[in-house]
Amino acid sequence: MARPIRTFLDSGVLIAAYKGSPSIEAPANNILDDPNRVFLSSPSVRHEVSPKALYSRQLDEYRFYQKYFRRAAFCDDLKSIYTNSTARGRDGKRLA
Repeated sequence: MARPIRTFLDSGVLIAAYKGSPSIEAPANNILDDPNRVFLSSPSVRHEVSPKALYSRQLDEYRFYQKYFRRAAFCDDLKSIYTNSTARGRDGKRLA
């Protein structure tokens, strides 16, 4: 069995999956529905989407994001995220 694809989605993909145009929404949801993926996220992504949905009283949108965040593994060590956020190839070696 192949290893799952570790996928870190930015807030734009989550927003597109919920309320993008059909040409954008479908591919974004295909990624979210892919059983061969393990999703990763961070507090930054949660902070980008959740407060606005709540402020705008878009409860279905907020629930959509929360469902995703319950599924995702969180990278909570922000110092480590920022320190290690250089581009890397599939082999893990730095590209730059």
